[in-house]
Amino acid sequence: MVLWTGFIALCCSSLCAQERWVYCYNFPGIWADWAKSIVMGSDGNLYVAGRSPGAREESAFTVISLTPSGAERWVYDGPEPRNWGDAQSIVMGVDGNLYAAGAQLGVYCDFTVVSLTPTGRERWVYRYNGPGNYHDGALSIVVGSDSNLYAAGSSAGTVFECDLTVISLTLSGAERWIYCYNGLGNWLDAAHSVVMGGDGNLYVAGYSVGNGTDYDFTVISLTASGSERWVYRYNGPGNDLDEAYSIVMGSDGNLYAAGYSWGNGTSNDFIVISLTSGGGERWVYRYNRPGDCLDAASSIVMGSDGNLYASGYSGESETHYDFTIVSLTPSGGERWIYCCDDSVGRYRHDPSSIVMGGDGNLYAGGWTAHTGTGYDFTVVSLTLAGEERWVYTYNGSGNDGDWAHSIIMGSDGNLYAAGMTWAEAGGYVFTVISLTPDVGVEERPRARGKRQDARLELSAWPTPALGGVNIHYYLPKATEVKLAIYNSSGGLVKNLVNAAEEIGSKSVFWDGRDESGDEVPSGTYFCLLTQGGFTATTKVILLR
Repeated sequence: MVLWTGFIALCCSSLCAQERWVYCYNFPGIWADWAKSIVMGSDGNLYVAGRSPGAREESAFTVISLTPSGAERWVYDGPEPRNWGDAQSIVMGVDGNLYAAGAQLGVYCDFTVVSLTPTGRERWVYRYNGPGNYHDGALSIVVGSDSNLYAAGSSAGTVFECDLTVISLTLSGAERWIYCYNGLGNWLDAAHSVVMGGDGNLYVAGYSVGNGTDYDFTVISLTASGSERWVYRYNGPGNDLDEAYSIVMGSDGNLYAAGYSWGNGTSNDFIVISLTSGGGERWVYRYNRPGDCLDAASSIVMGSDGNLYASGYSGESETHYDFTIVSLTPSGGERWIYCCDDSVGRYRHDPSSIVMGGDGNLYAGGWTAHTGTGYDFTVVSLTLAGEERWVYTYNGSGNDGDWAHSIIMGSDGNLYAAGMTWAEAGGYVFTVISLTPDVGVEERPRARGKRQDARLELSAWPTPALGGVNIHYYLPKATEVKLAIYNSSGGLVKNLVNAAEEIGSKSVFWDGRDESGDEVPSGTYFCLLTQGGFTATTKVILLR
């Protein structure tokens, strides 16, 4: 059920997606395997970044490739010298090569970016050792619309101080520039997430210690050439820990960052802050669940309906934390709050990643706790109205410590979640699980908040298309209509229609370009038609 603003919807469904396959990679006797980021390439294969020791005695910077059916294609276990390493984020470039960012041990940890071919061959390795000659590392990497790489994390200014760091590289591995930010407190500063906006500028979210304010929720904007445009800092009412984990630029051109902020007597609050592209604060949303315990957001997306969806956790008591998703309007109004309470476990439930699928539904991955099975690898699906479609849980052979860290919807319309599970022999296992997005045929589906009207029709031709496609649709009534193109991760590519239209057949041509006018790469895209409470979706395949 969904209870609107100010109330909470608790999950109680037994419906579940169909499990397609489970892939586990673990070297016998080693406990430190963990998948942290997953992407589907334009070639239709999966590429997963994380850490695994392989035949070594310590974790290595690891990338594994799988087919969509779960067959292992190859395993890359890090660059030379084969010291401790950890890959945190992976992307595929417009050139079809892979780029993974993280850290690898030199004397201490170095900020590391590795490029691989789709066949697993190492192209180049970039390392940065900060001036403090101490621990440096990347947590996020993106390919900009200018086809350059941007990796964000932290680097040591001195042995006792780290700076928020962004490094730009060409696709051939040449260093373009390095940006370091040493905050007001001259101590700890780091970036968790970086995105390039539709305006061609960079937006970085993380934290920075202030002068007497501890961690401040921090967003920084840079030009594509590395010049600082502005710095935004937020110190919550509790004057303590505030931190941004995730940031997106909405289709409205505004920024939305999610994380946590210490309240005045409320402990950590779940927080979303909206800024203009010029750095002006539009609004601050705080959610403190009754109980005044720890609440936090870890990931945020903007849906095809223009609303925001942030996932995280919230605490009912010091021993009861729930998997939580909050939906907001672009103006910061609370639409609904969803909490997944299994009614058995009395522990923290923590989603790490949320995406909007090409089918117009939400998918969040993380973990939930259950009596008898410990922490279970969990994926939850909701409609945009906040109604629960299904909950999937996986209990590893070790009966504890299972966690979905990253989730995507592939160009084939299936879900792929990456994380870790606990093995029966002890230790964490690098794990990828694939699901179908709909409930199994053996389950009895229930009514959903948004349903497709039989008369709301949508089609695309030709597909596959060489550069452009004609989109045809039929409207059963006269009202506001939205028609947009999304990529396989649920990211908005192009708004085609957003206006009131009359009843009847319509058509529009998509030229294969995004909102910035740039050609999108080959791959599978989804066209979503929305009219009132009804939706229709069709798949578009582009070939270049």
